[in-house]
Amino acid sequence: MESLRQTLKTSLCSVVLLLASAGFASAEDLSDNDTCLECHADERPSGALVVEGANVHADDGTMIVEEHEMWSCTDCHMDIGEIPHKEDVERTVDCLECHDEMPK
Repeated sequence: MESLRQTLKTSLCSVVLLLASAGFASAEDLSDNDTCLECHADERPSGALVVEGANVHADDGTMIVEEHEMWSCTDCHMDIGEIPHKEDVERTVDCLECHDEMPK
């Protein structure tokens, strides 16, 4: 009976560790723009990706404003907290989080 308990305990621990490691392995690094570009590389920034009065994206998704090259996508797109993120949601970018006035 003790052997069966030990086997079940070992099996349960193995399953828990396997599930935990699978969760960590699938976690996405949202600070890495390549994570976003895995899905969005072929999209031309338009609509929700263009901030009224300012556009920092080139057609290939890179930054056209040199001062923004050091930031990740989620530094501006703060509503993205996990992958996959919700679709068909109006995305907002608040430039005033960093800027004193709206860039032109």
